[in-house]
Amino acid sequence: FNTATCCVLIICVGDRRRMIDNGTNLDLFEHVESFKKLQSIAYKDITVNEMCIRILGIHFMNCGRDWHVRKHKHSFFEFHYVTRDNVYTATNNIEHNIKAGWFYLLPPGTFHSHRQDPGTSHIGFVLRWEFVKRPSQPGEKSCNTSELGNMMSCLSEAHSFPLEDDGTLIRMMKYILDMAETDCGVTELQMAFCQMIMKIGKFYAKNRFNSGKKID
Repeated sequence: FNTATCCVLIICVGDRRRMIDNGTNLDLFEHVESFKKLQSIAYKDITVNEMCIRILGIHFMNCGRDWHVRKHKHSFFEFHYVTRDNVYTATNNIEHNIKAGWFYLLPPGTFHSHRQDPGTSHIGFVLRWEFVKRPSQPGEKSCNTSELGNMMSCLSEAHSFPLEDDGTLIRMMKYILDMAETDCGVTELQMAFCQMIMKIGKFYAKNRFNSGKKID
């Protein structure tokens, strides 16, 4: 298992009462079977030009009340999106209250922890992936584009402060979940995952700074 450059991105999606930009209300409980089907693309690589993405998982987050995870880090990217209620996530000793409709990205090596207020829980989804360096062949010319290179750099250097979705990411996630309900193949789902990563990268390219509450 190659643990080259890897990112975790976590997203929070609005609750049942919150209407997202496209006028739909995404209830993740209605897509539990789709999340199960999406496991078919886990631990499979897809290469776009010279960018090789290893998809590590797309997970429905329903951790129950009083969820608590101690400080740790990963060798991959993690994206966390909250769709209902809220969760407190600390990254590099700064705690953030992640509300419905907000998300954050954890580049590889980012220390983080999670907690809920007593008696509370949250609903959301998590994407995990890594970029794997593909060895070049003798005499092979580079086929990477500046767009891909900039996107990979932006994600690897992304801050871990939460950002509010304008509807772009939740619509893309709904598209992926709807695809999983059909008879589309693994490659189609992989390409949709790549599209999601590109959209996340554009968010962080536009939002390089934010603020948070320092904790002890």
